[in-house]
Amino acid sequence: TITNGYEYGLNGGGIHLRGASPLISNVTIHSNHAHDGGGIYMLWSYPEIYNTDITNNSAIVEGGGITITESAPKFNNVNIINNYSAYGGGIVMSTHSAPILENVTIAWNESAHNGGGICLNDNNPEFSFSNVIIHHNEAQNNGGGIWGRYSNGNIYNVVISDNIAENYGGGIYFQEEMNVDFLNSIV
Repeated sequence: TITNGYEYGLNGGGIHLRGASPLISNVTIHSNHAHDGGGIYMLWSYPEIYNTDITNNSAIVEGGGITITESAPKFNNVNIINNYSAYGGGIVMSTHSAPILENVTIAWNESAHNGGGICLNDNNPEFSFSNVIIHHNEAQNNGGGIWGRYSNGNIYNVVISDNIAENYGGGIYFQEEMNVDFLNSIV
């Protein structure tokens, strides 16, 4: 368990990855706080994260649970629950990242602005979500489940339900050059 980490003004309250490719498995990342990436912050990294719970973390600006920047992580059997930040309560995926999420639950996260569950921004080559459940997330502005712009990706066998946005897109809010393929998904 990684808990009660605090990085005031810095990134990665629980874990900070910079140019790293660790295997993170059977870990609980709980109640950490940072400027970005309350639970995990990654830059130029390629971690594999399995059988992990990322819960009750917070960030001042983005990625209450996780911030992904210029990285290509793989997540399998991960729960991202009850995290908070200004943008991307659960996860922020930005700046040329290519994350793969399989068998992931993103629930009960909250953002003060956009992307209660997930905030996508400038993801090229592309993101991939498969067998993901995104539910009961809330954004005080747009995109309760997912908010995105300037991103490419695939959403396959995904359920997006019971999310709330105070303005637009309770489930999904996409703007400005979003190229996403949906297959066998429920919104």
